[in-house]
Amino acid sequence: MLEPRAWVMIGIRTCSVGHKPHEKRKTLFYFNGNLGPAYDHGRPEDSYSMGIRQKLAEEFGSSPNKEGKLGKQHAKDVIVTPLRSDNYHVEIASSVFCGVFPGDGWSGRLEDSVLQGCIPVVIQDGIFLPYENVLNYDSFAVRIPEEEIPNLIKILRGFNDTEIKFKLANVQKIWQRFLYRDSIMLEAERQKTVFGHVDDWAVEFLKLTEDDVFTTLIQVLHYKLHSEPWRKQVGMNKTFGLRKQCLGNGWPLRNLRNQDSNVFLAMCKTG
Repeated sequence: MLEPRAWVMIGIRTCSVGHKPHEKRKTLFYFNGNLGPAYDHGRPEDSYSMGIRQKLAEEFGSSPNKEGKLGKQHAKDVIVTPLRSDNYHVEIASSVFCGVFPGDGWSGRLEDSVLQGCIPVVIQDGIFLPYENVLNYDSFAVRIPEEEIPNLIKILRGFNDTEIKFKLANVQKIWQRFLYRDSIMLEAERQKTVFGHVDDWAVEFLKLTEDDVFTTLIQVLHYKLHSEPWRKQVGMNKTFGLRKQCLGNGWPLRNLRNQDSNVFLAMCKTG
C-alpha cells in the first residue's frame, strides 16, 4: 500500500502529464520493468511473469541484455527496458500503448497506464482484469494472446488514427475509476489542518467529479449482489442488500459517499 504522499505525487503527475493528445505521444509502445534472467538484476525464475516479459524482451528489447543484444525486432519507437527511470510516469504519458503483464502475480501496470492516459495492452491469458465484468475493456484497451507476442508491434501498427483516438478518448472517460481520489483528498485535509493552506494539486483534485476506485468497487459489489445471473437460480427469498425503496428514493449509488451515513442507514436498514 502506498503512503498518502506517494498517491499525491501520482495524482500530481496524472493531472499535469496524463492527458496528452495522440499527436504528442511519440512512443508507440512502452514497458519498463523486470525482464528476467537475460538482464542484469533480472529475476532468475523461468516462471516469473509466466514467461511473458521474457518473450517480450527477446523480441522487442530496447536495452542490451547481458550478451549486449537488443530484441530481434527492436524499433526506435518501441521501449521495452528493465532500466529504472526517474521519468517513468512522463514516459508512459508520452506513449500510445503501454504493456500490462503479470509479475509475481498482481501487477499495477494497468493503473499506471490508465492514469497516464495510455492505452493498456494486456497479455495474460485467462486472467481477469479489475471490473472486467462491468467495464467494456474492448473500448479502451487491447488484449493480445500470449502466442501472438512476436506479432505484437505489427498488431499495434495496424490500428489506424481513428481507432487509436477512440480508445484514448475512452481511457479519458474511465481513468478516474482507477484513482484513489478520496484517499488523496484526506491527505489534502490533513495538510490544510497542519499547514493552514491547500496546495495547487488539491485544488485540481477538487475539480474531479467522476466515480473513483472506492465508488467503483461498491458499484461492482452491488452489481454482483443483485444482478449476476446465477443468483436467480438459487431459489431463495432475498433478505439481503438494500431495500427496494432505497434504490428508488433518489439514492444513486455513486452519491452514497456524499450522504450522511447515519441518516441513510436509518432510512434503509436491511434488518
